[in-house]
Amino acid sequence: MLAFIYHLAGDSFTLGFEARLTSPETFRGQRAWQYHVSGGGEHDLLASVAASYKVTGDLFVGASLSHQNTFLRLRYVRDTVLDDPQGPGAPCGATACGFGNPDAAEPWDVDASSPTLSISNLKVNIGVMYQVHRDVWLGVAYHTPSGFAVQSELGGHVTIERSQRDQAMGDPGEIVGQSVVEIQLPASVDAELRAGLPHDLELHVGGRWEDLSRLAAYDVRTYGSTLPRYGIPEWTERPRGLHDAFAGWAGVEQRYHGQTDQLLLFGARAGFETSAVSTERTSPLTVVPASLTLDLGAQLRVPGGLIAQLSYGLQYFPTVNVRASEFDPRSRVECTASGYDYSTRACAAVRNGYAIAPAAGTYDRIEHTLRLGLRYDFP
Repeated sequence: MLAFIYHLAGDSFTLGFEARLTSPETFRGQRAWQYHVSGGGEHDLLASVAASYKVTGDLFVGASLSHQNTFLRLRYVRDTVLDDPQGPGAPCGATACGFGNPDAAEPWDVDASSPTLSISNLKVNIGVMYQVHRDVWLGVAYHTPSGFAVQSELGGHVTIERSQRDQAMGDPGEIVGQSVVEIQLPASVDAELRAGLPHDLELHVGGRWEDLSRLAAYDVRTYGSTLPRYGIPEWTERPRGLHDAFAGWAGVEQRYHGQTDQLLLFGARAGFETSAVSTERTSPLTVVPASLTLDLGAQLRVPGGLIAQLSYGLQYFPTVNVRASEFDPRSRVECTASGYDYSTRACAAVRNGYAIAPAAGTYDRIEHTLRLGLRYDFP
C-alpha cells in the first residue's frame, strides 16, 4: 500500500490518495476436492482519492472514490457424466462411469479480470465522525460494491482439458475459449466508538456488517466456436453459498500526546465474526464458520517525523464437521427424471450449482497476517 495525506490551510479540509493490493484469497487444490476447486484465487487492486471536511469541532464528514480491479483464477474439475444424456450410466471404456470416475474428469482453468479502466470498477465510501461526549468519538462508514450495476462482469479466457473418455472418442486434448464470470460483490457498513481512558489509554469498540449473501456463486459463462461442438456447457454455476455476516471487536491502545519521549506505542484488540456460510453449504471453496480474531500492534516514532508500524493479526476458525452436505450429484439424476421440473428441490440444486460431488468431511482453517508500515510526517 502507498498513501499520501495532505492537510489544507486551516485544517478544515484534508485530501488523500491511496493505492493498495488486497490480501489474496487463495483457493487450495487437492485431488480429494477437485470437483469443487483445484487451485486459483482472487485479489483486488485499488486506487482511491479521498477528502474530508471539518464541519464543526465535533463533526467531520468524508468520502472517497475507489477504482477496484478484481482478478480471479478459478480451477476445478467437471464431472462430464453429469451433462451426459445417459447420466452415470454413460460408458467409460467397457463399464459405466458412475460419479467421480477419473476417466470422465475434465479440468477447467478460468482466468478472468475486470476491465483495466471502467466506470463499472468504481466504488464509493462515505463516512462521518462525531464527538458524542468529551473525548468520546463515534465513526460510521458505508462502503458500496464496485460498479453501479447489480453485478460485476469479469472477462478472460478458459482452458479445458478434455476427459480421457472424450479423447478416446477423437476429441482434442485441450480446448481454449473465452469466459465471462459474473459476480455480485458485497457492500458493508462499519462503526467504531473511541473513548479516552485513564493512564493515556484509548478504548476502541466496533462492528461491521457485510451483505455477503450477494456473493452466492461465481456465474461462469463460456463461448467460442469450438466449445458447442464438443458439448462444453455455456453456463456453469460455481456456488459459494454465503450469507450476511457480522463482526465485532474491542481493544485498547496507547494515546500519543506529541511528546518526544513517547517513542513506543502499543495496542491490542480481540473480536469475533459470525459465520458466513452454513454447515450444509460448507465446501473446500468456502470455509467460513464463526471465528475469533486477535490483533496486536506496535508503533515506533523516531524524532524527525518517521514512524514505523508493525501489526500481527490472527483469525481462528473452529473445526466444521459436515455430515449432511447440500452438494449431491444425484440431484442431477432426480432432476432429469422429473422432466426438469424446477419447482423440485433436485432441480433447484442443479440450477444453483449444488449437483456436484459431495462436500462432506471435516474442515479446519486458520489465518494470520503480518504487516509492516512506514510513515513520514513532513514538517
